[in-house]
Amino acid sequence: MSEFLTINDIVDTFCISRTTLWRLRRSDTFPRPAMISARSPRWSKEDILKWVEAHKGTY
Repeated sequence: MSEFLTINDIVDTFCISRTTLWRLRRSDTFPRPAMISARSPRWSKEDILKWVEAHKGTY
């Protein structure tokens, strides 16, 4: 089963602000979250790691 990351997990792990995460989410390349509820987005850890690998050096 895939592990899911919260907003806080992502901003803490990658040392980015919530604003930066919001900007990334608006891009067409950032993985779409699974919405656990209306206000609880979660990202697949596997999807995020694949995205990071594909975009090394671009952000």
